[in-house]
Amino acid sequence: MRVRASLILALLFLPAAVRAADEELPKGREIIGNGRFDQSTTGPVGWMTRDSGGLGSFKLVPPAKGQTSGALAVQCVKTSPRPWYLELRQRIGDQLLRGERVFITFEYKISKDYVFHFYWQKETAPWPKMLALRLSEPVGVWHKVQVSVPVDEDLAGGATSITFHLAESLGTVELRNIRVIAVSPRVDPATLPSTVEPVFGGDFYDNDWRNAALYRIAENRQSPVRILVRQGRKPIPEAKVHLRQTSRPFSVGVEAKTPLLVEGGLDEPQLQALVARLDDARSLLPAYRRKIFESGLFDALTLETALMWREHDAWGKNMAKAALQTAKARGMATHGHALLCPAFDFLPDPAGYRQMTPETLANRLLYHVRAMATEYTGLVDRWEVLFGPLTYDDAYDKTGVDLLPASFRTARRHLPGTPLLLADARGLMEPTSNYISETIELVHWLRLEQAEVDGLVLNARLTQPYTAPQAMDERLGLIRRDLPNTPVYIASLELDVAREEAQAHMLRDLFISFFSNPHVAGVSLANIWEAEAPKPNAALYRRDFSPKPSGAMLEELLGTTWRTDREVTTDERGVVWLRAFHGTYEVTVSVDGDKRQGTVTVAPGGTEILVDLEVREKPIAAQELSVKPIPDSVRVVPVKASWQVPLEEEMPAPPPAPKLD
Repeated sequence: MRVRASLILALLFLPAAVRAADEELPKGREIIGNGRFDQSTTGPVGWMTRDSGGLGSFKLVPPAKGQTSGALAVQCVKTSPRPWYLELRQRIGDQLLRGERVFITFEYKISKDYVFHFYWQKETAPWPKMLALRLSEPVGVWHKVQVSVPVDEDLAGGATSITFHLAESLGTVELRNIRVIAVSPRVDPATLPSTVEPVFGGDFYDNDWRNAALYRIAENRQSPVRILVRQGRKPIPEAKVHLRQTSRPFSVGVEAKTPLLVEGGLDEPQLQALVARLDDARSLLPAYRRKIFESGLFDALTLETALMWREHDAWGKNMAKAALQTAKARGMATHGHALLCPAFDFLPDPAGYRQMTPETLANRLLYHVRAMATEYTGLVDRWEVLFGPLTYDDAYDKTGVDLLPASFRTARRHLPGTPLLLADARGLMEPTSNYISETIELVHWLRLEQAEVDGLVLNARLTQPYTAPQAMDERLGLIRRDLPNTPVYIASLELDVAREEAQAHMLRDLFISFFSNPHVAGVSLANIWEAEAPKPNAALYRRDFSPKPSGAMLEELLGTTWRTDREVTTDERGVVWLRAFHGTYEVTVSVDGDKRQGTVTVAPGGTEILVDLEVREKPIAAQELSVKPIPDSVRVVPVKASWQVPLEEEMPAPPPAPKLD
């Protein structure tokens, strides 16, 4: 038998025998009531049941034979695009303290094709999700959910709730033995059982979020364009105008392994692990290089580790310049990772550097910053000066924190025209925004210390448990609010998901999040090829270099969906309007077999393209749009995602779990 697996959160039922419910629960304080539905008046005491518009019904069911818990049966007779219109919810009355964990367990039984969502969320708009589950299987038998979630900020009593959203599909669900326990920080999280793959900070099934983000893309990344074709003062109707976008201000980069980009790069003895991983796929290195340099998918290159101090001294210095020169010859921007990571383990001789005095160590680290800046002048277009200073800190624990602003001031003296960046290694992926807030505070302090920080780099290597795009939006919003006019680059983006369709769906949502935030200047992807990737499930291309669904999706998204390539025809006034993505365009105007070409830039706020056929040298020019009002056809309108039904795929049925009755 084959069953449909939900996109992200298919249950991973464990083979161990199920014990009595109370024996499985960790020690702690219970923070909800009536989870066994044994208290009732006209409904389950302590629970809020919501039915908006006759979507369904709630019914209390007495305990089955051998069970101590009653059940609540919910029937959905009418679906809604807002599944919370049929809802079961209870607020958590206790205060929760940072460092605790919330352990959640419940049992459910669903009918065929039924789906429901479970959340732990804040009780304030927009109801941020600290845990999201979507449950669609198995069918017709009782099964148990167990999961624990970290508490990463103090939460007042009543500030959060657990909630079931029940109106996505027709059918029934029964719920029982709902227990929520606050567990002490002293308990090892590894000892807490889990039967699901959770998502933190949002929900990859949230169509309302997705449609709002698509609207922001239309608002922030596109503008109206008015084209006027004339000959002197005479308007030219029925002129054919072709706009082909050749670049965009939003950069899409790739983090490539330098030894794969240059001839003989794999001959270095230190690279034998990479050579073994490639094995017979080395014959496809030309395809890898073409994808990096010639496909047009990427406009920026980061050398994955070749410029990091330890690797640079060991082998990177022998090939980094050649790779950077090739990228620049292809018109790609180059991103330097990184002048300094302030941790001993990233240095060539950790033991030797630990023995230095604080002053000698500081001088040696700053000398390295100066030497790298000088060595690669003109070859690196933007530099990460510090990588992960809030994660890797033992070096400046010894030298003193003055090392951090001093590294920026040193880099600035030797790279006066180069953007200098601060890289955060983990904040974007953590369960809360606390780490991003600390990074923001660090930038403020560096600037007070006369260290000019031109932008932020946020790492995004995602694995289970996944951080949802809504949480990333929240963190990007904090940066935009507290560090205005500070561009953000998303680095090392990879998504380790076993199911290929699921990876494509989730990666698309992450790109929607990043592209919809106007201060995000670009994204770079890591480990795009299975043959090179330490985590092959995170790659975009298989070992034979055929695209996975994620690679095909990304090529379509960046090459077609978010790129304007249009042919339009002027009206009787010689005018035509369209809405176009911001960027550089090649414009071709054809009138009675006569063609004129030029290059223009479509900028935020709107652009007017003026074509005068009487001008021979530069007949095409662009200026800021001054015509008002603009036609309705080029206004921003709400956009609805075309993938409202979550992607699913066929998977083998899991082993049957023991019945709980």
